[in-house]
Amino acid sequence: MASDGGGARLMRDRLLGGVSSARPVPGRWQAGAVALLGVALSAPSVVAPTWVQAVADRERGDLLSGQSQWSWGRVELTGLTGVELGLVPNPVGLAVAVTLLVLAVVAVAVWVLSRGPRLVLAPIALALLAGRLLTTSAERHGRAFRDVIASEAGLTVTNGSTTAGWLETAAAGVLVVALALMVVRLVADFCPRLPADAEGPEGEEPTGRHPDAVAARAGLRPKGARLSGPEVGLTDEEGR
Repeated sequence: MASDGGGARLMRDRLLGGVSSARPVPGRWQAGAVALLGVALSAPSVVAPTWVQAVADRERGDLLSGQSQWSWGRVELTGLTGVELGLVPNPVGLAVAVTLLVLAVVAVAVWVLSRGPRLVLAPIALALLAGRLLTTSAERHGRAFRDVIASEAGLTVTNGSTTAGWLETAAAGVLVVALALMVVRLVADFCPRLPADAEGPEGEEPTGRHPDAVAARAGLRPKGARLSGPEVGLTDEEGR
């Protein structure tokens, strides 16, 4: 029993130690916060339609039919008084959308808490989500922001993006900004600047590596310098 209690305490200490050691890396929270905002803005598009089309009677104003589209491929058709006429599901598209959202959240955690080469995984995961959002936003807004078409049969057709669609478009722009911040940070971390004394004019040897500079630092005279002092001459007697 004592050994079981000791093992449980050891496991608890390891878990608590791992949690306490997972502290945010300084200078990473800016890009992480922007990326998390982009993920949050894109979440409503998973459960709500991003594009709607409504057909109404122009004289009476009654809604005759409607069509709702989700960015991941689901289509829902409704009739008079909102009765559902048809549903075109897309479970694969939903699975891809949810997977990319989860990967993006994990990417933000890796970016804020981790160090080393695995940091590259964070912008890659965010780039996948940003690419999907940019594609769906371009397809949606490429048609029109909002159209009201009056047909000769006395009908009015209204097309437009929903609130979830506009949030998804904003999320794409926010994620692009987050990716730019991450790339700048990665370049600054993995490509540090050279020391100031190692830089010199083009075609010249850096100051810190110049032989004369090295000799001066060591207390030696530069190459080719003559010793100063009275001249010493030798006579024939001293030579003998």
